[in-house]
Amino acid sequence: VANGYDFDIVNDDLMSRRANIADGEIEVAGYAYRVLVLPSTPVVPIETMRAIHAFARSGGLVIALGELPASAAGLRHCDENDRELKRLTAELFAPDGGRPALGVFLPDYTIERAPFNPGRQPYKPTPPLEEPQRRLLAAIERVAPPDFALAGRAQSDGLTFRHTRVGDVDIYFVCNLQPASVATNVTFRVHGRTPMRWEIGRAHV
Repeated sequence: VANGYDFDIVNDDLMSRRANIADGEIEVAGYAYRVLVLPSTPVVPIETMRAIHAFARSGGLVIALGELPASAAGLRHCDENDRELKRLTAELFAPDGGRPALGVFLPDYTIERAPFNPGRQPYKPTPPLEEPQRRLLAAIERVAPPDFALAGRAQSDGLTFRHTRVGDVDIYFVCNLQPASVATNVTFRVHGRTPMRWEIGRAHV
C-alpha cells in the first residue's frame, strides 16, 4: 500500500468455481484483477492451478514469491495431478527454448510473518524497499500503474488509501496515519474525470 497498490485475498473455491477469466482479468463478485500473486505456495489444488494457468494464458500476470507450486492437494489421482501441476508450473515460470515464461518467479522474495496484535500500534516509519520488493513492483507496474501515487513516485510513510468504485464513480478514501501532516501532490489511476474533495461535511470541486 505504501507504493500505491492494494490487494484482496482469493481462495481456491473462488478461483476454480466462481471466477470469470477472460482478456487478462479475473473477475470475482464484480471486482476485476489483472495480477495474481502466489506467496510461497508449494501445494495447490489442481483445479486452482488450471484456473491460474488459464488466467496467464489469457494475458494476466501471475507472480510466484519464494517457492513454486510443486504438489497438487488431495489424495485422489494424486500422481496424475502432480504430473499435470508440474507441467503447468513449468509452462508458467520456466522459459522453453525461445518462448518466455508466462509468469514471474521471484525466488529470493521473503515474507515476514509478524504476530497479530489487535491493540494500538506505535507509529513506525516505512522501511526502505529491498531489491526483491523493487522487482515485484516493477513486474506489477508493467501491467498496471499504481492506483495511488505520491509525487515523484515516492514511497508513502503513512499516507494510505482505499479505492472503491460505486457505479461509474471512483471513490478514494485517503488517510494519513503519520504523526505529522503531509502536503504533497498525488495521482489517482483514473482518466477523464473531474475530481471532488470531501472533508467532514464539506465538498471541494
